[in-house]
Amino acid sequence: DRPRRPLRAHWRALFALGLLGVLPLLPAPAKAATPDPVTASYQPPAAPEVEATQSGDEPKQSAAERRVMRKAIALLEAGDRAAAAKLLEGVRGRDATAAFDLLAGKLALEAGELVAADRDLTIAVQKHPTYEQAWRTLGVARLQLERFVAAAHAFEQSIRLGRDDAATYGLYGAALIGSGDLRRAESAYWLASLLEPEERQWRLGLLRALTEQEHNADALTLIGQMLAVRQHDVELLRLKANAHIALGQHEAAADALTRLEAHGNATTTTRLLRAELELKPGRYAQAAATYVAALEADPKGARDGAGKAARFLRSNGADQEASLLYALREANEDPKDLQLVFRVSKQGNVSFGSRTVGVEGVASLVRRRLAMGETVAFVQAGTGAPTEVVQRVVGEALRAGAGEVSVVAGDSRVVDVGGGVSLP
Repeated sequence: DRPRRPLRAHWRALFALGLLGVLPLLPAPAKAATPDPVTASYQPPAAPEVEATQSGDEPKQSAAERRVMRKAIALLEAGDRAAAAKLLEGVRGRDATAAFDLLAGKLALEAGELVAADRDLTIAVQKHPTYEQAWRTLGVARLQLERFVAAAHAFEQSIRLGRDDAATYGLYGAALIGSGDLRRAESAYWLASLLEPEERQWRLGLLRALTEQEHNADALTLIGQMLAVRQHDVELLRLKANAHIALGQHEAAADALTRLEAHGNATTTTRLLRAELELKPGRYAQAAATYVAALEADPKGARDGAGKAARFLRSNGADQEASLLYALREANEDPKDLQLVFRVSKQGNVSFGSRTVGVEGVASLVRRRLAMGETVAFVQAGTGAPTEVVQRVVGEALRAGAGEVSVVAGDSRVVDVGGGVSLP
């Protein structure tokens, strides 16, 4: 019974259990009188293959056991949990009522002692197999332990014994998703949504079950209905973008991310993803503007993505947009790169900014900068840089249209207009 999927954080808020409702079985909440139109309009593939087959009942208690239980509850009400736990430990045994084991399991669960809770609650259902409340609590403990198959079994037993409320179906859905049984998880979440339409976590669980089965068209239908009620729901907009991406609908996905960012949820990740989606259908100007926004907001985080986009744009003939991204990317790396500076190393390597461009890359970079109105190029020759390579760089820059080329060596600078090179 190994865990297969991580437990999502938002389920943990559902695991707080009351400790005092041990003797009576809590009644199940009534079903929604008016079904929610969003979830009612959606039909799952099949109802969960679990239905009530018998009524759960409470274990019998002797008069002495009832007195101990009342004392334990009084200690809990007074805030003395340690004393209550010690009292229960002293009276639990093979022949004692399973109600003691349930209360001990609840105490352990609330204290975060999950293994102990699993042990105590398992004892409770072994002693009294029709103890519905113990089965449900055992399911919660196993869900927190990420023992998903065992948790699903416990919730199934609870439902078979008559439990019929939204939270149980929702938790059952979480266990089924964790175990990989997505089809039944879909049905469980659907029932939870019908029983408690105001709880959005059940609908989000239903959407997760749909998308993990790659039923993205169905998910988009449900998301559209939900967004009609909650237009600015950030989580729904994220799910909508993901579903469109899975279906290859790049423009629709980009539009969903635009809506997401409009509500103050723009991040480097969302901007770069949106820009990439805008590139694919050829919306180059729009993509470049999005990359610019990403670079301005997070120069370091967006540099790599903008660099790849610039190369893509260049290869697809979008020279103006590519030049803009190259310039911004380089400017954000180092203010000196606002100038057209080529560096020649001792080994004869030619670099521009952080990139090695070679002599053959000089002309194209100069032409890009000329398009931006820059006419002066600089060649920085490192100590021992080969004169031949420096001359070739200068020649390439001039042939590409540079009006002036300045050669820099160390702290010295020699300006040469006309192609000759003079090194100090």
